[in-house]
Amino acid sequence: MNLLTGARLPAVLAVMIFSLPKPAVSQVSPSDTTRSDTTRSMREDSLPKYAIPIELVGSIERSIAPPRVIDDSTMHFMDYESLADLVGVTGGAFIFGLGSPGQFQGLTLQGLGARDISLLGGGTLLNNSSSGTYDLNLSSLEDIGRIEIVSGTRSFLYGLNSTGGTINLVNKNRKALHPYSHVRYSEGGYGYSMLDGIVSQNISRGFNITAGILHRTVDGRFANTDGDAWSGRARLRYNLSGEINLFGSEVYNQTRLDMNGGIDSATQAADRFDRIRAKVQNADSYEKVFRHDMQLGIATNFRADSNAINTLTFYYSTNLREYRDEGNRPTSDTTFFQQNQYSRWYGLKLAEHRLVNDVALDIGAEIQHRRFLIGPPGEDGSTTLGSEVGSTDYSAFAKSEMHFSGILQASAYGRFESYFDQHEFSFGADAAFNLSGPLELFAGASRSSRFPTPQELYGTPPVISSTISAESERHLLVEGGLRSLPGGACSFELTAFQRSVEDPVVLRNSTAPQGAEPFEFDRGETQHLRGIDGAASFRIGSFLLEGSAQYLEVLAGSNVENEFPKWTGRGGAWFRDSVFGSHLDLKAGFQGRFFSSFQGRGFDQLAQIDVPTSNPETIDVNGTVDFLLIAHIGSAYVHLVWENLFDRQYIMRIFYPMPERNIRFGISWDFLD
Repeated sequence: MNLLTGARLPAVLAVMIFSLPKPAVSQVSPSDTTRSDTTRSMREDSLPKYAIPIELVGSIERSIAPPRVIDDSTMHFMDYESLADLVGVTGGAFIFGLGSPGQFQGLTLQGLGARDISLLGGGTLLNNSSSGTYDLNLSSLEDIGRIEIVSGTRSFLYGLNSTGGTINLVNKNRKALHPYSHVRYSEGGYGYSMLDGIVSQNISRGFNITAGILHRTVDGRFANTDGDAWSGRARLRYNLSGEINLFGSEVYNQTRLDMNGGIDSATQAADRFDRIRAKVQNADSYEKVFRHDMQLGIATNFRADSNAINTLTFYYSTNLREYRDEGNRPTSDTTFFQQNQYSRWYGLKLAEHRLVNDVALDIGAEIQHRRFLIGPPGEDGSTTLGSEVGSTDYSAFAKSEMHFSGILQASAYGRFESYFDQHEFSFGADAAFNLSGPLELFAGASRSSRFPTPQELYGTPPVISSTISAESERHLLVEGGLRSLPGGACSFELTAFQRSVEDPVVLRNSTAPQGAEPFEFDRGETQHLRGIDGAASFRIGSFLLEGSAQYLEVLAGSNVENEFPKWTGRGGAWFRDSVFGSHLDLKAGFQGRFFSSFQGRGFDQLAQIDVPTSNPETIDVNGTVDFLLIAHIGSAYVHLVWENLFDRQYIMRIFYPMPERNIRFGISWDFLD
């Protein structure tokens, strides 16, 4: 049965209401709570009580505070469709988009891009072992209980090539003594829809099973931008006792995404934003992605040493990307090209968090084996011809955090790692001094390394070649600032930073003879990134103001670069309160984003990387305003977003038009029993 776009939501609601268990009570239970049966009274028996799960298994920074941590209760009142929307609200974050759901999103933190940022799931690496990046569209956000964002001088500590930042996704740790289910549905223009569902149940004392499925579709505003993505996941947790927890998970992603390469330069300027008149670069290229992520682990918190939490995790991931440009559609350009990009990585990670008086210690070690292969497909299409390249790498880290009389906090940390026979030691320190009142002064410095990714070492034929060796980039970062302590009506964090990057890997137009790859990885002059970023929120009664902004200047040698906007920011003005006798919890108002002018780059969809353009083009200063309403009624959250109210026409990469005015709406709902 084919439903009109506007009819999908009522149909989904009808299915939810009549086929799922009864709704939860008006206040949604937190993830780690249980619901007791009060309809009858039972005498106390001698059976053992339910083992309490160890807190924050999978966390990398237990002491991290807002706005660097986002929990599920905060996410309920945020506008999001992908992980980029959630991370993008933090100070120093900026995202380059391609204008259509499912397409690559270029996350940056303090000016450093996706290859400088580690994505972790429960403390283990998610970044593709070949490209060194992670597709932010793959994560199921409804299963996330906590997002930890570590940037600045500590960022290198927890993952490979995380000099720009580390983002760790911690799953919800639910005790579902009664059946629990959760559904989120959202739809918007051009055939966009998203359905994400979870079921959870304890099948015996301390033994929980959680499963979920995600489906996202989009028809696309322009030709050849359709997308269809499925994700299935299952998690097991067995609390053997309050001292020993066993856990395991499997996540499978399968996507198909059309990739048009942007609007063709031959299209007249007046028609570039017209979905009918605009001609795309490629009318028949697409990709299919098949990805598995598996984890098995044990966490311990023994009574004899209750100040120590130990975690041992084995993980295994595979990623197959099938890129096709087969010239078999009516508007084909007759090009025929097929390439598979296959990678797999697995490893074992041991971590310990320990409290000793006023000192918090975090130590860990990891060994990882990685393999990757790029080549034409075999006869069955899914195998890849050629020889795999790989390495076995290992690392160890330690951090000591000391507190002195509640006034001064000081930390020192280091990380040793071996990667492709290169050995590096990174280190840093920071301190925070509590001023009178709710203010804290902080500062830190670090020296860290980023290794070239396999893609940077070997290129991506026939688009990119490489001239570099395996020596690492060296990053020197100094930062300092002022922030308020959590809990007040006004909160803020302001950071000034300066980073130097020696021997940076850069992508430039190739110097090879005509007919070779058009781009090449090379070493550039020392880069200097200096700037100020910050985030703030201020509440007066029922009204809330919040926002973040960044000023960034990038120099290569003594020359100022302008491929990144100097000014970026976002913010919102909201009515935020409970009304109608506290039966309706409401957030309604306007949110906006802006960036200053900069020299635009293109984006190559085969290599999944920003590339220089043959004819440099300046992208003008721009910004958008959205209307947002989120209403919490009972156990349901209803959202309505009117995007780009003034229908601004703009781009962030050449030439990929960003979304026009659009309405998106949906609901998320919890059910018990």
